[in-house]
Amino acid sequence: MKLEKRNSPGFTLVELLIVISIIGLLIGLLVPTIQSAMMTARKSKTIAILKELGMALEDYEKDFGDYPPSRPWRTNYAADEPKPIGAMQTGAANLVFYLRGPAGSGWGIEAGGRMPYDTGASTTGPRPNRGYGPYYQAAADAMTYERDPVGGQDVPGAFLDGYKPAGRILYFRYERIPRIKPGSSPAASEPNYDVRHNDPLTPAIPNPSPGGGDQCAKVNYGDQAKFEEIVRLPTYYTGITRWVRQDFILISPGPDGRYGWIIKQEDGSILAASRNDQGSPTYDDVTNWQ
Repeated sequence: MKLEKRNSPGFTLVELLIVISIIGLLIGLLVPTIQSAMMTARKSKTIAILKELGMALEDYEKDFGDYPPSRPWRTNYAADEPKPIGAMQTGAANLVFYLRGPAGSGWGIEAGGRMPYDTGASTTGPRPNRGYGPYYQAAADAMTYERDPVGGQDVPGAFLDGYKPAGRILYFRYERIPRIKPGSSPAASEPNYDVRHNDPLTPAIPNPSPGGGDQCAKVNYGDQAKFEEIVRLPTYYTGITRWVRQDFILISPGPDGRYGWIIKQEDGSILAASRNDQGSPTYDDVTNWQ
């Protein structure tokens, strides 16, 4: 008996187009959900990093009686600050240096007798009988590297947050007794939190201009007034502003990689902003006081 050959049924062009359209619709619905979940995970990772750094700073304070300085050594600062060995030029770099130790292995015995605030005398005088720290360790790819202006070699310059691309975590120590600004007449005190503690020397931070623009929308805060809009909070009942913390503050730039308030314009460009600016400024920095 001769069997008849039957053609196996297949999809028509219309059916294929319908299936492709459904798949595309599902992907369109799924992608924002995945992106949102990834952003939430990165923020959670950044918050965890800030919490760990905060605990490390508390441990450091218990050992040495104060938090690490954020005020960097610079040639144009007051002469009452000795030139420390291996110190960097931003608060972010100081955070790495003091929490990890000069070689990343802590202080005291593990640092060949060096201690955070000595001037080299510990190498010839009495040596500490134990190790201190390291108070925080980070993987090599979780830090930036910068040229040490004192030693001339590349050393860790900042801890990085959990975003992609990663941002530098800034560090400011609260100065309980503000210094008098050199050369100020009449004499004026420096602020308890000073934006200059995290200003990189190169490239120079542009001063925000009336025209704004991405260049002015901050790889850092730009000036003290804009910085204080973030780190000072108004007390609405009294009209008095206060600092958000009176010990130290840590700041990640958040997902946009910029510190402080910004305005995203209709053409996608970025405008440096103030809390009081029109145009709905946004602020997505992640901090240790949230």
